[in-house]
Amino acid sequence: MTANELDLTETIKLLHSISINPVIQGLNSNEYFSLKILDSLTDGEQRKSAHVSDITKRMNIAAPSVTKLLNSLETKGYIVRKNDCSNRRNIDVFITEKGIDVKNEADSVLSEFVANVYNRVGRENIEQFLQLAKLISKAIDDEIAETQK
Repeated sequence: MTANELDLTETIKLLHSISINPVIQGLNSNEYFSLKILDSLTDGEQRKSAHVSDITKRMNIAAPSVTKLLNSLETKGYIVRKNDCSNRRNIDVFITEKGIDVKNEADSVLSEFVANVYNRVGRENIEQFLQLAKLISKAIDDEIAETQK
């Protein structure tokens, strides 16, 4: 590998290691994003709950991983699961008031955190980084597609 290729590899590793876990207290990032997804799936008067299968599709992770996340959220009192009355194979997930409160608090903390990072880095650098990240992401996706042929 050339030095430039090693730099790209190290950059990918660095980005992958970034974690918001220290920023949001009482939740890990997967739990937070699960609550965000659940809140978005149940937003409005039409739906008060979401099926586990909908959460799994939205998170794009394996069902056992979603079950583990939901177990953790349920233990903390952030969600409740119940069997769907119309189809016993479906499990409805309801976000609790406590879950909404913790998600809203995490939203607020993360918003302030991101604003502080943005102010430190600057608009031009953020825009340049996003352009490069999109370019690199597309090149990686294309390369993966080529190797799978």
